[in-house]
Amino acid sequence: MSANAQIIYTDIDPDTTIVCPSTVPCTGCDSSHFFYFDLNLDGSDDFYLTARHYQFEEGNWYDGYTLLIEPLDTNALYWTYLSYGSIIGENLTWYTIATFNSWPFNTDHYVGLRLFKNNQLYYGWLLIRPVVLSDRGITIKEYAYNTIPNKSIKAGETITGVPSTEITDTNIYITNKILNVINVSPDCIIDLYNMNGQKLNTYTVRLSNNP
Repeated sequence: MSANAQIIYTDIDPDTTIVCPSTVPCTGCDSSHFFYFDLNLDGSDDFYLTARHYQFEEGNWYDGYTLLIEPLDTNALYWTYLSYGSIIGENLTWYTIATFNSWPFNTDHYVGLRLFKNNQLYYGWLLIRPVVLSDRGITIKEYAYNTIPNKSIKAGETITGVPSTEITDTNIYITNKILNVINVSPDCIIDLYNMNGQKLNTYTVRLSNNP
């Protein structure tokens, strides 16, 4: 988990995958695997995903599979997938369930989320990947939300802009895909972002005591 200004970001490391159970316990029954998550990290789950195997009757019994996400309490979500950078806010129409059955498989997608806490609305996103392994499933990767009520967030956004800082004593540059840092303070951590505010990598720098 990391906090940058007004956005709280959680990286699920390692990524978690839930798959539809391969069997059901009885004819006409269903069986599911679940993943619950706490968007605003207040100790209470806000949404959950389901990978479900069920049976239905049309003359004979048949197997069916569904992947879906549902909110808990009075939270809500956007029903179709979003691409990176999509605006998530009051501009969207909000629902109480969304299925991933028709979403492209083996591709990352963003889910728009709306949180209702203390009579305030907050907006966030979840990054998932519907997958086809031996069974259908969902890989859950990361999520974030904007801590300012009624403030929109972009899908994939983890920080609110990159501040400009004048560095006079430290020289930082990249040559041949190598990050060079000169005159850095001992035992520091460097976070590398692109111009869109995406965090690309984190480097731990330790100075050698060798002469």
